[in-house]
Amino acid sequence: MGERRRITLLIVIMALIAVIVSSITIVVLYNTSLEQQRERLVEIAQSRARLIEVMARHESDYQGTPADQLGETTLHQLQEAHTQFMGFGDTGEFTLAKLENDHIVFLLSHRHDILDTPENIPFDSELAEPMQRALSGESGTVIGLDYRGERVLAAYEPVRGLGLGIVAKIDMVEVQAPFVRAGIMVGISTLVFVVIGTLLFRNIGTPLVASLEKSEALYRGTFERAATGIAHADLTGKLIKINPAFCEIVGYTPEELLTMSFEDVTHPEDLKIERPLLKAIVNGESETYVLEKRYIRKGGSPIWVQLNVSLVRDEERQPQYTIGVVSDITGRKAAEKDRQARERQQAALARLGQMALSDISIQDLTDEATRLVAETLEVEYSKVLEVLDTPQTLFVRSGMGWDDGYVGKIWTGTDTESQAGYTLKTDKPVIVEDLATETRFSGPPLLTNHGVTSGISVIIPGQEKPYGVLGAHTRQRRTFTEHDANFMQSVANVLAEAVERKRKENQLRAYSGQLEEMVEQRTAELVEAKDRVETILNNTPDGVLLLGPEGLIETCNPAISSLFGYTPEEILHKSPTLLIASQHQESLNHVLERFLTRRQTERLEMSAQRKDTSLFDADIALAAIKDAGTILGAVFTVRDISRSKEVERMKDEFLATAAHELRTPLTSIRGFSEILLTRDLTNERANSYLQMINNQSTHLARIIDDLLDISRLEAGNALDLNREPVDINKLILEVVQPFLDTSPNHRFVLNLEGDCPLVYGDPFRLNQVIQNLISNAVKYSPNGGEITTSSCTNGQMLEVSVKDEGIGMTAEQQKHIYDRFFRADASNTSIGGTGLGLTISKMIVEMHGGHLTVDSQHKRGSRFIFTLPMDRESAP
Repeated sequence: MGERRRITLLIVIMALIAVIVSSITIVVLYNTSLEQQRERLVEIAQSRARLIEVMARHESDYQGTPADQLGETTLHQLQEAHTQFMGFGDTGEFTLAKLENDHIVFLLSHRHDILDTPENIPFDSELAEPMQRALSGESGTVIGLDYRGERVLAAYEPVRGLGLGIVAKIDMVEVQAPFVRAGIMVGISTLVFVVIGTLLFRNIGTPLVASLEKSEALYRGTFERAATGIAHADLTGKLIKINPAFCEIVGYTPEELLTMSFEDVTHPEDLKIERPLLKAIVNGESETYVLEKRYIRKGGSPIWVQLNVSLVRDEERQPQYTIGVVSDITGRKAAEKDRQARERQQAALARLGQMALSDISIQDLTDEATRLVAETLEVEYSKVLEVLDTPQTLFVRSGMGWDDGYVGKIWTGTDTESQAGYTLKTDKPVIVEDLATETRFSGPPLLTNHGVTSGISVIIPGQEKPYGVLGAHTRQRRTFTEHDANFMQSVANVLAEAVERKRKENQLRAYSGQLEEMVEQRTAELVEAKDRVETILNNTPDGVLLLGPEGLIETCNPAISSLFGYTPEEILHKSPTLLIASQHQESLNHVLERFLTRRQTERLEMSAQRKDTSLFDADIALAAIKDAGTILGAVFTVRDISRSKEVERMKDEFLATAAHELRTPLTSIRGFSEILLTRDLTNERANSYLQMINNQSTHLARIIDDLLDISRLEAGNALDLNREPVDINKLILEVVQPFLDTSPNHRFVLNLEGDCPLVYGDPFRLNQVIQNLISNAVKYSPNGGEITTSSCTNGQMLEVSVKDEGIGMTAEQQKHIYDRFFRADASNTSIGGTGLGLTISKMIVEMHGGHLTVDSQHKRGSRFIFTLPMDRESAP
C-alpha cells in the first residue's frame, strides 16, 4: 500500500471517529432529555389525577353533591380552571377522557392551537394508546400514537373513583427536534474541520509522502528486480521475505518458501559449517559472513551459491532478522571442476600412453589403466572385460575396487541384458545414471553385488573384433559428462593400440616359423587329398553323386546302390530327380535350375524313393565344384535321416515331458542360491532357503533317478535288486513321516496289519514304489483330504494300498496310466511330474513277483494296490 493511500485512509478513519463520537454524544444527550421529559409528564399526569380526585372528594364531603352528579360537577370546575391553560411546550397537551359504549370520550383538551374537545375514538383503535392504558387502570409512560395518529411521549394515569383517565403528552418530533438540529450542526462542523485538517495535512505531508513513496519504490524495485537472490529470515531461520531471483535459484514458489526455513533448502553437509557463522552474528561476535555453499533445489538437485549474510538490529541494538544475498555460482563451480577433471584426464592419458609404448605386458597395462580410470574419475570401481574366443563370454581381466574373487576369475555373457553386452552392440559410450531404473539392460551380479548406481562403459576396439569393454562405476548417483566419455574412450583406444601392436608382433614371429611348415604340409596335403577323397566317398554312408554342368549324374559312390538299389549304370547320365518321390520332383527341378543359375549351395529335406518304390526321409545338399572360378559341376549328397527323424521325435516327446519338471527345481535352486549369494540374510532366513534348496535338490535327484531308470529299461537292462527281508510297515512309516510336515493340508491315516510278515525284496526299490504312490496321492489331491495307507495279508501275498480323495481318473485315463510319460491331468500345470513314476513302480512290483492295480472314479479319488509274495521261494 502506498503512502498516499495510507494517509487518505488515515483521514477517513479520523473523520469516522469524529462522526461516531459526535453521534454517541448526541444519542446520550437525547436519551437523557427523553428521560427528563418522561419524568415531567409523569409528574403532570399524576398531579392532575390526584387533584381531580381531591376536588371530587371535596364536592362530595363539603358541598353535598350527589354521587351521580359528582363527575359532571368536577369536570365543569376543571374546564373553568383550564380555560386559560395553553399547554406546555409547542406540542404539550393535557387530556381527560372516559369510557362510554366502548368508545373513548374526551372531556378535556388543552393545546396552543386548539381547545376543542377531540372526537370520540373506539377503545380497540390503534389510536389513543396512552388513554387506552389510563382507562384500563394502568399507570406509566409510553411512546405511541395519540388520538391524532401522531407519535408522542405520554404519561398516563387513571382517576380513581370517577372512571376517568388522564394523559399528559408531547409530540416526539418536538422532543427530537433539538437533537436533530444539533446533529446537523455537528455533521457540518465535523465535515468543515475534516476538510480543513485534510488540506493542512496534505500541504504539510505531501513532500514527506512523496519522499517515502520514492524511497519505497526504489527499495521495492531493487528487491524485486535484483539479479541476485535476496531472502529475509527470522532468528530461528524461518524465511519471512524472498525476492523472485531467490525463488528462481531454489526452484520453489514464494508461498512454499514462506513455510520453510533456510535449513530446509541447505545441503545437509553445509549446515554444520553455516550454523556457527549464523550464531556468531546473532551473538554480536561478527556483523556479517560470506560463504560458498550448496542449496538443494526443489526436486533434489544441488546448486552452488555464494551467500552474504548480515544481521538487522532495532534502535536498541536487539537482533531482528537476517538478510541473505545469494548468487548462483553453479556454472563457475562446474567449469572449475571440469577444468581440473580435464587436466587430471590429460595427465592420466599421457602417463598411460608412455607406458603403452614400453615393453609392459598387456596385463600390467590393463591393471594400470583401471587404476588411472578409478583415480581420475573419482569412482570406486573400474574394470577391463576381455572378449574371449569362447562365444558370448567376457572375462574380468583387470579391475579396481572389486571384492576378492572377482578380478581374474569371473566370466559374464555378452548378451544385451548386461551393460557390458549392450556396450558391445553400440558404437558409442554407454552412460548409466541409475542402474535400478535402467530400461535398456539389467545389472549383472558383478554390479548389483557391489551396490553400483551409476557408470560408464566404452568398447575397447580391435582390428577384427572388439578386444573388450572398459568400465567405470560408482555407488553414488552421478551424471557422467561428455568429457568423461571422451576420456574413457581415449583410454580404451590406447589399450586397443597396445593390444593390437602386441598381437601383430606375436603374429609376425609366429608367421615366420609357420611359413616353412605350411609349404611342406601343403605338398603332403595335395598328395593325400586324392586318396582321402576316394576313401571318404567309398566309405561314407551318405550317397554322393557328381553332376555335370547340365545337372546330369556323371558318377556316384557305392552308398548310392545301398540306399536306392540301383546299379551305377542304371542312373548314369540321368537326372537326380529319378531318386526323389514323385510329389517332390517338381520342387527338386526348381532347386536344380536355381542352383545351376546362381551356383549357390542348396540344402533341403524331402522324401527319396528307392528302386522298389519305398520311401525314406532324406537330407539333400548341393555344392558347386569350382576351379579358378570356373564351375565344373556339382556334388549332390543324399543322407538317410529316417532314424534321426525318429530319434528327434522321441527326443522332442521326452524333452516336452521332462522339461517342466526339471526346470522347476532348478529355477528354485538357482533363485534361492542367488539370494544367498547377493543378500545379507538372517541365519533363520538363510537356513530356510538352504532347506528349500535341499528339498528341490532331492526332488531333482528323484526325477533324474526316474529318467535313469527308464533309460536302463529302454536299453534292455533290468534294474538291479538287492534283496533282503523287509518290514513293509516300517517302510511305510518312514515314507509317510516327511509328508506330515510338507503337506499340512492332508490327513494321513495308516491301517497297518499287526505282526505283518516280512517280504523278501529290495527295500530301496519298494520305498521308491510307496513314495511314488503317496506322492501321487498328495499331488492329485490339490485341495487336501484324507490319504489312507493300508497293509494286510491276502493268502500268500502281502497287499499294500494307497487311497486318496483327489481328482480321480476316467476309464480312458486308466488305460494309459502305466504308459511312459503319461499324466492323468496333463492340462493342470500346477500338478508336477514326469509321467514315469507309475511306469517304474509297475516294473519294480512285477520284478518282485507282484502286481500293481488301480481302482479309480473320476472326481472321487483313486486307490492303488500292489501285492508282494511273502515267502522267499515265491519271489523271482
